Amino acid sequence: MNALVSKLALAVAASGALVVTLAGCAGPPSAGQPVPAPPGSSVPERTSDPTPTSESAAPSLASMSPCDLFTEADERELEVTENEGERQVGTGRACRLVTKAGNTGALIRTNTGLDGVPAGEGLRSITVGSHEAKIWGNTATSACTVFLGVSESSRVDVSAVDRQGNVEESCALAERTAELVEKNLPES
Repeated sequence: MNALVSKLALAVAASGALVVTLAGCAGPPSAGQPVPAPPGSSVPERTSDPTPTSESAAPSLASMSPCDLFTEADERELEVTENEGERQVGTGRACRLVTKAGNTGALIRTNTGLDGVPAGEGLRSITVGSHEAKIWGNTATSACTVFLGVSESSRVDVSAVDRQGNVEESCALAERTAELVEKNLPES
């Protein structure tokens, strides 16, 4: 059993890096308190929601910024206090959002699909919109990740950490975020 948990932990290392990024260093900030971006970094301004004008103009997941997976309406629904923009995390590209409920974000992975997430204790299959997905709540870190399958070779990992350190609430935030992200995924 410990070997399965270890395999799962290794397989989600990049997601774990996103969770560490989401969690911060000194513990969760108080509710509604934004976390400052690192010195010298900037948060890109969004001028419009990502809406393709035709089928041929539809973006591919590889060409999208992970922050494009969140519309302005999504950010309002999640009560985002800060969008920290895109950053490289391992082999993926991540977008971190600070919300009143906790930290959440999306990690685009174009080098592995759902098959890259090994079976392990607590990992279960779910459906998010029209996409197959898996969810895993990490009781050791109180973080939760929804692995959203996009194609055989790509997925979006949506992670969340609740401000109170409650894994069930982290999973609720991750699932709610994944539902919003799923609506903005390109056709595969």
